[in-house]
Amino acid sequence: MLKFDTGGGEDEGLVDIDEGAPERLMNTFVKAGRIGFEVEWETFGSLMLPVEEDVKFLCEAYEELPSFIENGGEHTVYLGDGELEMLASRSAGNVHVVCVNTPFLRRALMKRTEYDVSIGAYVGAWNRMIKGLVELASHLNAS
Repeated sequence: MLKFDTGGGEDEGLVDIDEGAPERLMNTFVKAGRIGFEVEWETFGSLMLPVEEDVKFLCEAYEELPSFIENGGEHTVYLGDGELEMLASRSAGNVHVVCVNTPFLRRALMKRTEYDVSIGAYVGAWNRMIKGLVELASHLNAS
């Protein structure tokens, strides 16, 4: 299972993903008959994300990290047709993360969490997520 976990260790470097990778990854999942994939997302537990767009959204969010690391600002991610929103803002060597999970898009079920982590922990969580996504696709491709 894929995991987004800022407590899994620090990592300052980013993995290169080429321009066509998001589309290829998504196509690999689709060809394998997958319509969704499971992600363990920090404090929210297991979430089922649709393959159709969220593979690309994860890759696009990852591709935005170098600018976020260098220039600061905000790093915003929307997944699961709006069920999961993450907004990260950087200040010096730390990242303030706000996550909102709205299962089935029902406001009554909405959960929100905020926390601060080092930039290395934030980058490490994204590196592990993208490496896991690529690894999962390679296993699907081999089957």
